[in-house]
Amino acid sequence: MATSGLDCLVLVANLCLHSVTTVEIHDSGLGARAEIRGHDFEGDIVLRSDNIFTPDWSRMNNACVEGACVAYFKHCVTSDGAITCDYHFSQPGETQNTLVSISAKNGSELQSAEESIGVLTRSGWTFKEVPLSTFTKVSDEATPPYCKHRVPQSACWPAVK
Repeated sequence: MATSGLDCLVLVANLCLHSVTTVEIHDSGLGARAEIRGHDFEGDIVLRSDNIFTPDWSRMNNACVEGACVAYFKHCVTSDGAITCDYHFSQPGETQNTLVSISAKNGSELQSAEESIGVLTRSGWTFKEVPLSTFTKVSDEATPPYCKHRVPQSACWPAVK
C-alpha cells in the first residue's frame, strides 16, 4: 500500500486494484458494473444502479488507515470450501454506496484478494487507500443497515470526531 502516492494497476470507481488479470465493464443505462478477475479470485463491482439506499453510517463498522476511515458492512457465505463476501462501504462525499462481491476457492485466496483491493478515500487534500483486508468484522446479517425512507437522514451520518 502506498501512502505518498498510489500504485494501483487499475482504478475502477473508487477502488484501487493491484493484481487483476481482467476487467470488463458492463453498462446497461440505469445500471453499470465491472467484472474483475485475478489469479485466485473473481469479483463484481456495482458502478451505478437505480436501486439506491442511504446507508446508516452510524451503525456500520469502520476501517481506518492513517486517519482515513471508511464505514463498511461485510457478509460472507461459504459453500463447499469456496467463499463469497459482499462488501458494502460508504462515507459522505465521493465514496458513497459502493457494493463489491468477491469469490475465491478458499479463505487464503480470499485474504490475498482482499489485500490486493483497496478503497480510495479522502484524507484532507489527499487520498488514502484502505484495503479490503482491514474490513475484519463479518456480519451474520445478509444486508447492511439502511436509513429509513422519508425521515431525516442526519441521524444516520457518522459521528464527527
